[in-house]
Amino acid sequence: MPDDAKDGRDIDLVLVTGAGASREFGVNGTSIPLMSEWSDALVDKISGRSWSYLEATRLEKGLDGPTFERRLGQFLQLATALPQIEQVLKPSLEFQPPPNGVSEQALRQWQRATLHHIEEIVHLVRESLYECFSPDHMDLDAAAQAYSTLLQQLGITKAESMVYATTNYDIVGEYAIERIGGFPDCGEQRGIANRPEAKLRIDGLLGGMPRYVPVLHLHGRIGWYQRSDSESYSSDIRTHNRDSGVPILMLPDPNKVYDTNPNIVSLWTQFEDALRRAKRVLVLGHSLHDDPLVEALQRNVSPGERVAITTISGTEVKGTVVPQDEDLRNRVVGSLPAASVIPINFAQGTVNIADHVEEWNRRIEASLQLF
Repeated sequence: MPDDAKDGRDIDLVLVTGAGASREFGVNGTSIPLMSEWSDALVDKISGRSWSYLEATRLEKGLDGPTFERRLGQFLQLATALPQIEQVLKPSLEFQPPPNGVSEQALRQWQRATLHHIEEIVHLVRESLYECFSPDHMDLDAAAQAYSTLLQQLGITKAESMVYATTNYDIVGEYAIERIGGFPDCGEQRGIANRPEAKLRIDGLLGGMPRYVPVLHLHGRIGWYQRSDSESYSSDIRTHNRDSGVPILMLPDPNKVYDTNPNIVSLWTQFEDALRRAKRVLVLGHSLHDDPLVEALQRNVSPGERVAITTISGTEVKGTVVPQDEDLRNRVVGSLPAASVIPINFAQGTVNIADHVEEWNRRIEASLQLF
């Protein structure tokens, strides 16, 4: 690869991962849920508590990932809005004659009761997330082997600068980086004592390269909580505890608002900076159903040939290779037309993309001749 440091491109690789990058690393040969499978698990959990709770979310079995995110996102928006209607409760009695027995006190009691149940549903969502994506459900050693092979074929050693960015909630990335000899830095300040809690200091992660590998959890992470506006911390807990504070997690929603938590804001700011400085950007196991992510790639990576998107390797049926991820390939063509497409089977002992990486590097070299 050419030396682009003089042009401000001093990061050898930005690796961006989505759910597919963790998919094959469940314990005992199981799979980590994709969005559609988490949706089914969440339906079981909520319906086990109350069918009216499930009706409120409009979730049901068999939803695809985008539909699940849209419906859950709509519910979460309502959950956010409900506390804000208090100021209109009293005036609403003047809009039209209220039914008999409906008073301001009755409306306020209804709001408080409804808010309690909405909060219970949100708690169930968070519990389910921890049940599906906590480290207890992951074969982290298998993940480390796959990442080691991947980085080797990408030509990334400990001497190169690398940034790991993910929309996943799990710790697979930082564990794998540590196992292969790197120093992952996601912002946890644990100090000398091995304490169960650690302060989060998200700002300035990119400044630690190349000694450290910045890990940017763009949607937050399992174990991250905020007790107040000024106190964010990381905990080793493996199940959601509502007494720990507000989880720093961006729950599924196609219309996510990224400016409500300063940690998330900082992570996205650093992510865009890393993209601008990147010689190569590999997107691994991501469906690209995330407009802010796609827009960040479009806006910050130039020329576009520096981006490569992985798709699932084709499967062989009666001697014929059947391509997969057709929907993803179409989105790449529509949104990132200059990007390379690299088919991959990302699992322990099966990563084999060396030839595709070589071709990607040639495309980047050719594109730079035009500048």
